[in-house]
Amino acid sequence: GGLFKSTDMGTIWSDISFGLGIMQPHKIGITTSNTNLVFMGTQDNGVNKFSGNTNVEHVRGADGLECIIMPNNPDQIFTSRQNGIVEVSNNGGNTFMPIITDTHNKTFNTPLLLSPVLNNRLISAKAGEILIYDLNGTLDFSREIPMTDFQYVKAIDISPTNDDILLAASRGNSDPFSIDNLWLTTTLFSGPNSWSNIGGMLPLDIYSISDVAIDPTNESHFIVTLGAYDDGNKVFETWDSGDNWVNVSYNLENIPVNCI
Repeated sequence: GGLFKSTDMGTIWSDISFGLGIMQPHKIGITTSNTNLVFMGTQDNGVNKFSGNTNVEHVRGADGLECIIMPNNPDQIFTSRQNGIVEVSNNGGNTFMPIITDTHNKTFNTPLLLSPVLNNRLISAKAGEILIYDLNGTLDFSREIPMTDFQYVKAIDISPTNDDILLAASRGNSDPFSIDNLWLTTTLFSGPNSWSNIGGMLPLDIYSISDVAIDPTNESHFIVTLGAYDDGNKVFETWDSGDNWVNVSYNLENIPVNCI
């Protein structure tokens, strides 16, 4: 939030935060079409734009989360804020308009992805479902995950080379016996709706999933990170779509790993 000073017992305050790098980033959006262009979603400080000069421009308020720059059109940017609200800019971030406003059963840091091959769908999530929107924010269809209890989807990743392959991590609910789960579908767009729970070999009875990633060159190679203060249990890897997992935490510090 910053540092402020008053010299008249609090009647007038002056902001003396200038130059302090104190924003907490949630997510960052980049594009190969312009390596100087970055949109960053931050805690309580909205979405901020960096375009290669010395200044960072504050373009959206509230809590800034996922940011997507269209690969074939860097003037089109999708940004999100708490509970899954999504806005779009078609002029490089000068103005925005809301396109997804439904927050029902969505978590604070709702995931948001762009379909990587066709670039024509936005992929989001809520409790027990993956949501597929067109680029105007209209819900196209959804895929229900066969969960046995009420769990929010908190992290997703899609294969960069195959729109059908998606990983989804769901968060254990308030029930003390509820644990995180890791779900895989290979028919996201082509159907039928089919999911496998591939987290059974991970220590999810103790730890929580913080992020998931799919290898851009191998559709069976996934990496999962865990957020916990437990030495040696940070990063796990599979080369066979989750049949077997290997602990690749190595000598990472004993602090939670938040992203991969």
